Amino acid sequence: AMRNFELEVQSPFTIQGLDSLLKKENINAVLSLTTTDSIMWKSAMYSHKSFVYPHFQIISPYSELERKAVIIDCKIPTADIVREMGWTLVLAFVLSILLILCLIWQIKTIIRLSRLDNMRNSFITTMIHELKRPISTLKMCVSGLDNKQMVDDPEIRKELLSETRTALDNLSAYFSKLRDITFNNVEQIPLNIQSVNLHDLFDTVAAATIRPSRKDVVVHNEIASDIVVSADRSHFYNILNNLVENAVKYSGDSVEIKASANADKGEVVLSISDNGNGIPSGDLKHIFQRFFRGKASVGEQPGMGLGLAYVKLLVEAHGGEISAESTLGQGTCFTIKLPQ
Repeated sequence: AMRNFELEVQSPFTIQGLDSLLKKENINAVLSLTTTDSIMWKSAMYSHKSFVYPHFQIISPYSELERKAVIIDCKIPTADIVREMGWTLVLAFVLSILLILCLIWQIKTIIRLSRLDNMRNSFITTMIHELKRPISTLKMCVSGLDNKQMVDDPEIRKELLSETRTALDNLSAYFSKLRDITFNNVEQIPLNIQSVNLHDLFDTVAAATIRPSRKDVVVHNEIASDIVVSADRSHFYNILNNLVENAVKYSGDSVEIKASANADKGEVVLSISDNGNGIPSGDLKHIFQRFFRGKASVGEQPGMGLGLAYVKLLVEAHGGEISAESTLGQGTCFTIKLPQ
């Protein structure tokens, strides 16, 4: 300690000399001089484990009696280790990303399958419910035909036959709708194209519309009598019938339906509007999807969620397009554009 003290007095310690010696050995360190609180007799090393800045410190006394020491702060070189493990780290990173993507894909698949399963169960339940009504009507009519007294009454027999035809027509319409909706593209739908007068066709639809006894239904046909389109009459009847039925179904006790059309530059624009319940904005962009039923209609009205998807499919099969605008509580307007 005395020798170190005398050496310090004769030739004071500087960090420049030590720094030059370390750099000769390619060691980069931060050097500083300090005065310790107590006499330090031996050197000490402290390790600082850090992912960002791993380093260690060496505190070494050079004049014990004066409590003088030098601090050597040296960064641990990790570049060589990283360079040697580079490809391994890259491979591990890529595999981690792939595993994460596979996990996300698997979760999405599970969710999608769960939704499909719920949709299938809902569709089967609704389909059974929809088919039970015409089948029950047919059973009732068949039972009536087995009653001689009812058969002998012309009015009752006529009513039974009318109800039977209606039930069979409903069954036929359901199966036709299911057949058409399963086509992968609109080109597969068979069309019998002919000249169709829109005014007369809408009159036919309006006359055949079922008006519930508790509702006051008013239908206005404002389509000009000379507007004609090239279309499949049967399919176009189904298009108009679906839209009018929906207007009646999703409305209050008083519903007013208005149909108008105009022809310009080889295109016919047909609008069917109502003053019904309207469609929420969140449901409006999904109404033409298969099996979609808005929250406002689920549980209130029977249906399979195929009506508007079926309408859109038939409109596109005719080379046209359909859109909808709606205000909740005020009504909905469907617009169909067709080549004339």
